[in-house]
Order: sequence, then C-alpha cells, then structure tokens
Amino acid sequence: MPLSDEEVKRWKGRIDLGKVYQEKYGNKDKRWEKYVKGLAGDFNSAAELGQEAIDVNITRSDIKTRLAPLWLQEPFFAFKPTREFVEIDGKRVDNVARAEYSESEINYWTRELRVREYVTKPCVLDGETTNHGYAYVGYISEKVEVETKKGDTTEPDPLIRFKQPFVMRISPRNVLLPPGKCRLEEHEWVCLLWLKQLDDVTDRYGKKAEGVKPMKAVMPAFGETTTGLSDALTDFLDSEDSKLVEIQQVWDKRSKMIYTFAEGHETVLSEEKWDLEMEGFPLVDLSFEDVPDEYYATPPQQYAYPQQKELNAIRTTNRRRFNRMKSTIITSGDVDDSVVDAYAKAEDGKMIRSGLSGDEDVRKHFFVDQGLPPDAGSQLYEGRIWSDYLQIQGTSTADRGSGDPNVDSATESANISQKGQIRSTDRGDRVRSFYLDIARKLWMVLQQQPDVKRDRMVAGNLAGQFKQLNYSLKELRGEFAISIDISTVMPDSPTMRLTLAQTNYNLFRADPLVDPEQLILDIYTAQNTPNPSKYLLALRQPDEELQMMLQGLPVEPHERDNHEMHMERHQMHAARIDKALDEVDPEDESGQKVRIALLLMVAHLNSHARIMQKIVSAQGGGRQPGSPVAENMLRNQMRERSGSETGAELRGQPLVEGR
Repeated sequence: MPLSDEEVKRWKGRIDLGKVYQEKYGNKDKRWEKYVKGLAGDFNSAAELGQEAIDVNITRSDIKTRLAPLWLQEPFFAFKPTREFVEIDGKRVDNVARAEYSESEINYWTRELRVREYVTKPCVLDGETTNHGYAYVGYISEKVEVETKKGDTTEPDPLIRFKQPFVMRISPRNVLLPPGKCRLEEHEWVCLLWLKQLDDVTDRYGKKAEGVKPMKAVMPAFGETTTGLSDALTDFLDSEDSKLVEIQQVWDKRSKMIYTFAEGHETVLSEEKWDLEMEGFPLVDLSFEDVPDEYYATPPQQYAYPQQKELNAIRTTNRRRFNRMKSTIITSGDVDDSVVDAYAKAEDGKMIRSGLSGDEDVRKHFFVDQGLPPDAGSQLYEGRIWSDYLQIQGTSTADRGSGDPNVDSATESANISQKGQIRSTDRGDRVRSFYLDIARKLWMVLQQQPDVKRDRMVAGNLAGQFKQLNYSLKELRGEFAISIDISTVMPDSPTMRLTLAQTNYNLFRADPLVDPEQLILDIYTAQNTPNPSKYLLALRQPDEELQMMLQGLPVEPHERDNHEMHMERHQMHAARIDKALDEVDPEDESGQKVRIALLLMVAHLNSHARIMQKIVSAQGGGRQPGSPVAENMLRNQMRERSGSETGAELRGQPLVEGR
C-alpha cells in the first residue's frame, strides 16, 4: 500500500532525527573529522601549540601493529556440517556435500570481491576514528540497478556487476539510525545515504523524480565561492555534471519495505519489498567499543588523545628549552649588537669580526652561557605519559619491542603485557566476527539465487591437486557452523612455513601411518617450488615392473619397496613367462623378447633378495624385511648397534659413544 502524505512526512522527520542524533552523540563537535586528520598525519597542528609544535603521529602504525595478521592475511572460511543429512523442502539431502559447496562459494567470492582490501581494512580505520565501520552486502539481479536506459554504468565500483553479489564499504556518516538502542540489529529501521548524479536519479525514478533539487556543487577544496578559479572549472561547477542528489534509502524491518527519498523532495521516489532476506539489515557493523543503551560510543582513538597531546606538549617544551639555552649570549657593552646577532645565528667555523682592538681579549667581552643540563624530571614525565599511551592503546611490551621502563618489577611488567595482549586479542576477535558476519550474509544472499549454476574447479596447493564441483546456488542451503580457520590470520613468512614443514618431517617421518611423500611435498611447497612432485621417485607396482620387462627394459627395485610382496608377485610372473617361453619359437622376435623378459625378471628377483639381506644385516636381524629403513635421524643417533631400546632412549637422552 503506497505511503500517504502523512507517512512520508513522518519518515522524513525520522531521517532528520537520525542526522541530529549522529551529529550530537556520534560526530560531536566534528570529532570524527579530527581523528581522520590524525590518521592523515595532522594530529596536532602548529596553530594549536605554537610554531615549535612537534607532531607525534603514531596512530596509524599503532593500529597496524595491533591488527597486523588481519591486515596481511586472507581469511579462510570453514563450513562444518552439524549433521550428515538434513531435510529441506520435504527432501532428505546430503548436508556434508552442501557444506563443501558453500565453503567453495564463499571463499571464492571473498577473494574475487577483494573484501579484505576494499572493505575490511577501510572499515577498521573507520572503527578507529568513529567506532563504527560498515560493510554493505547485496546482489545485482536487475540491470536497472547498475545501468541507465542508455546503457551507461551508474556504479563506479568495478566489482558491482550484473548477476553477481557485491560487498562494499559505507562511510559511517552515511548511516542514520534512531536513538535508544545499543546494536545495529536492535533498531527498527536504518537509513542509508547515497550521493547520485542528478541525471542518474531522473533516469531511474522517472516522473517521481520531477522537481528533485540537487545539492550545491561539491567543492571540498575551494569553499563556497568560485572566486579565483579557472574558467573551465567555473563552467564545470555550474553544469549539471557537478550536481549531486542525496538519496535517502530507508530499510524498515517491521514492514520489510524499502522507502527511497531525496533530500529536499517532498514525495517518495520508490516503495519496494526487501529483495533479499538476511536475518537483519544488509549492513554489517564493526564496533570496537560498547556503551549500554547508546549506539554511538567513544571512538578508540579518542582514549589516547589526551596522552598524545600531552606528549606533544612535553617534547615541544623540551625543544624550546634546548634552543633557548644554546643561544644564550652574555656580552659587555663594548660589543656591537650586530656582532651579537651574527654570533647567535652563525654556524660552527664561521669567522665573525668583533670590532675590538687586537690587544684586547675577546673572552672578556663575549662568552656563551652553557645553561642548565637537560631536565631529568621532564624526561621521566615523558616516559610515564608514553607508557600510559601504550597501555591505553592495548599495545603489549612484546609489540613495542622492549620492556616498560616505568615499572618496578618483572611481574608488574608481565601483568601489563598480559593485559595489553587481552586488549589486542579482543580487537582482533571483533574484526574476525566482522569477517564472519560478512560471510554469513553473503551466504544468505547467494542461496536466494537458486537458478544460478556453478561448474568450478577447486585447486589445491600443488599442481595436479584439484577437484571439480558442479552445483546450483540453491544447494547452499543447509545446517553449518561457520568459522575462520585461525591459521589463516596468523603472521606468516616463508621462513616460518619452511621451519614448520621441516619440524613435521622430523616428528612424523618414522610413523608408518603418516604419508612420507606428503611430508616431503610440504617442504618443497614451503619453498614455493613449482611442480614439486617431479622431485620425488614414485614406487612402482609389480605389474608395472612386469610391463617394463616385457618391453626389454631393466628394472631396479627400490629400497622402500615391500620386498616380500614384490617377490611373491614376481615369482608368479616368472612362472607365467617360463610357460610362455615353451609356447613360442625361441628363434623369432617374440621368443627373444620373452627370453629377455625372463632374464630381467631373474635379475630383478636377485636384486630384491640382496636388498632384503642388506636391511636385515644393517638392523642386526631385528628389522622385518619389506619395511622402510628408519629415517628418523634423532632415533638413529640414540639407537644401540644391537637394535634394542636403551635407557638413554627412555630418558630422552642421546647415547654416549664408546661405552
């Protein structure tokens, strides 16, 4: 049912209420703009503290230090099925297979849409400066959403495409909410503000957009007037291309309707049902601080703002004191003022004429006061403020690379470091939850496009490791526990990967239940070696060896073969070859091939027997034929020549040679 004039007026009033609420409790006294300047390197301006101000701009690096893994690593979303089969639409379906489809789909799109780079990292900075970062999840199902009637693109973001999902960052300034609730999902409605070109608005909404008035031309660097601008820029600012319209899109959770208005326009532009169901708004909110019964809490950057200003003031004072002492000059009245000024401004080694006679000692008329030593109390105070700043920010002693100089004991230092680690862990957990909420909403959006088919090859770490998946998006429905693989958001490096692969080899290589080939492949993979399988010698089966011998090729057994099984199988082969030799003419070509194959088989069996004897002798008769030679270097070092387990082994100590 269309909105009445009274309902339109009421919604316009709610939108204005959201703007007032944000300005009064969120962006109070333009503090959001101030903290954005802090990230830009203008935390304390010279006008604030005088010409001697020393900027201490460490906020950005501080943020990256606390959240480094989430800035550097792509998360991997794991979909764990809660049970093997589920009932959907009256049918019993394989829930495990659907978890595999969902996992493939979500991890593909989070990388394809570059969520970490385009959304999460900017939203983390939004969270630092405003305490709110927003991601918007949607799906383009109609061309009118991204194209004008002429076919022009209305969305500048190249990742927003027809028949595809998208995830984009929204500025906190463009999200309006009613007062009285603490979390985003608790609100009845949310209003999103979009700046659109006037032509795009009239093209999309037609007659309903007649009379829409554009805002003033956007001139953030030029002010309100065009005085002093070039003719070309002035003409552009007067043209329709520079005119923008503020579109107000209200998502009403109660009626499940989307109402679209324009700033300064008294009628509604469109009314439509929610096209996607995501158990809430299409927004995901990242918030680092919570305040009961209030939505807008203090931005994290503000907590350390007083300490940062105080630190700046201390260093400025110390610099002024140093400059004043260095330039203090005491002279007698016989020295001209110009000489005094020249001395104060001179660099080392510069000649200055004093104007005194040659027999006068200049030191009697002209000398410098070395002043007081540096103020130790001021330096101690600076250290205390710096310590307070790091503790407020939650930066542990490990992150800053040294212990805290302002604590009295190692225990106190450890407690401070532990508390800082807890703060940092909480921040990281919030970002991971933000990632997970994006993945969940993306999964909900995709499964509502049941007709879309997927034919996707999921590749592994190595060449040749892949799996073909064929499914439709309706098969994403199921019951899963979604989580982030924690190893994918930990600090990583080639050296760490190689060390871990080598450690696994040393630990597990002697275990007969562990695949030794995979352990070796992990080492090659950690070194980014292309096609590492080519470095490994594959063990042949007895039937493969027989085919090679029938072609006249000699075959050497491998030390790791199961020699008993091979010899048993080859004895059968030899009997069949011997029988075939009786059935062919030994003088023709086929007979010669059979005779050569028999000779090769006998030589091969003798080689197997020789290797078995060598293994038994090397292990003192205690090793079973056919099993691999022990590769665990540590256990070989501790093993006695008799092969028995020693007391040194039981104690975890190496064997002392020569006992």
